[in-house]
Amino acid sequence: MAKVSRILALLAIVAMLAALPMTALAQQEPPHVVMGMAMVNGATPAAGTEITAHAGAMEVGSAMTKAGGGFRVDVKNPSGQMVTFMVGGVKASQSLDGWTSGTIQRGFDLSGTASAAAGRVGATGATGAQGPAGEQGPAGPAGPSGDPGARGAQGVAGPAGEAGEAGAAGEAGARGPVGPQGDPGANGNDGAPGAMGPAGPAGEAGSTGPAGSAGAAGSGTTGIIAIIIAIVAVVAAVAMPFVMPRRA
Repeated sequence: MAKVSRILALLAIVAMLAALPMTALAQQEPPHVVMGMAMVNGATPAAGTEITAHAGAMEVGSAMTKAGGGFRVDVKNPSGQMVTFMVGGVKASQSLDGWTSGTIQRGFDLSGTASAAAGRVGATGATGAQGPAGEQGPAGPAGPSGDPGARGAQGVAGPAGEAGEAGAAGEAGARGPVGPQGDPGANGNDGAPGAMGPAGPAGEAGSTGPAGSAGAAGSGTTGIIAIIIAIVAVVAAVAMPFVMPRRA
């Protein structure tokens, strides 16, 4: 009999050890999330009202209402049991019949009616401290431009500034086209006659002409005159090139 008791005890211990991983896995499953609005006696409960989820006698989720009655409850695995809800200690009419791990169920509104024994929802408490500022929202559209203001009077001109340094010389411009040829000018005056050149060498003596016939009434004086005239003519012929001016 003692041997049978020991065997039963060992089997019980093995069963307990085998159940532990299953329980741990059940606790690690993602919850079934329900989100919605809560109402008690037809009115929105105050912000911070507790909402609890129950599977039999076990609490499987809880949360606080936000301003306006909004809530979110993460419901843990109810192990196949139906999940009921309490809003501020008042049982809600709604229940969660099918639990699915990882589901987010929106629009799951809760409403309850408080009985005389349970009491009604209390008055709204004092406003809590202001929370931190939220993130800056996107910039709104630009507003219309304002009316332009009246133009002010022109101010007094300031003193002239100092003269700046002379700039660098610009590049030479392109050469223009050649103009038309002008009218020919008037002829200049004749230049002064040049100086007389030196006398040239004497020319060769011409041949002696034939002697004239002696007239019957000729005289010796006439012959002398003729000889003188002949000599003058020879001298004039020789000196003529030196006496006449040379042409340029």
